[in-house]
Amino acid sequence: MREFLDDIEALLGESLPRVERFDYKHFGYACEDGEISEIRLNNKKLETLPPSIGRLSGLRRLDLNRNRLRALPPSLCALPRLESLSLIDNRFTDLPDCIKNLSQLKTLNLSGNPLGDFPLWLREKTGLEELALARMGLKEAPSWLAGFENLKILVLFQNEIAELPEWIGRLGRLEILTLGGNRLRTLSPRIGELSGLRELSLYGNRLASLPDVFDRLRNLRELALSDNGLSELPPSLGSCASLEYLVAKGNSLTRLPESFTALKNLKTLNLEGSPISWTPSQRLWLADLRSAGAIINEGSPSE
Repeated sequence: MREFLDDIEALLGESLPRVERFDYKHFGYACEDGEISEIRLNNKKLETLPPSIGRLSGLRRLDLNRNRLRALPPSLCALPRLESLSLIDNRFTDLPDCIKNLSQLKTLNLSGNPLGDFPLWLREKTGLEELALARMGLKEAPSWLAGFENLKILVLFQNEIAELPEWIGRLGRLEILTLGGNRLRTLSPRIGELSGLRELSLYGNRLASLPDVFDRLRNLRELALSDNGLSELPPSLGSCASLEYLVAKGNSLTRLPESFTALKNLKTLNLEGSPISWTPSQRLWLADLRSAGAIINEGSPSE
């Protein structure tokens, strides 16, 4: 442990603090049972890491976001307990081969790196539970993701994806799916097969309609639909009794389905920019939500 600390502090030109709890600066290391268990080295202009990192046998989480890394030391593959690796906004054009030997890896974030093709070995990391491939210029969701049936979180925002493939329905363990800032024009009805989904982000696409399959998403709590081309929302959304957050600003909605009055747990409803015509029962529903503390933006008054 001391060797690594000496090496990384020499690279940083400053001390790496030991922390009990990480704050918003995300800088330092944490220990458990006398071993370094977590390291966060974000925003430090690092161009390399010391090989001695491979001797941290207790390391479980490593965050290296927003640095200048193009490669990782081969010794990284000697980390037997590493579960989470985050490489956001570095300069990787090829994914380091050492990652393929991290047998316990559950979380991998590659967002914002100028990768070319994904290596074949990545397609075999089907034990991953969280994968982030945001801001990578992807034209489509990689087909090999169809085999990642253990995924709980899939982050693909701000790419150039025009279509959500049918195989999305195979990812039955998904809890969070982030597709905002793409070029989606339609949403596959197979989204309804993701019965465990809690958060679905579709903001900033080109959706004109949504499939009426939300009655199958009974665990959905957050739905982000802002800045699409939606003129209506599906009645089945009214069956999402767990829904707490619905943001659909920047659309052209003129009415909501009457079924929405069953959404008693909403804490945020934002329809800014839509000229909604409300029925009397919907007005009562809005009043009840407000009295429970919900934040409501009803949209612009209808003419």
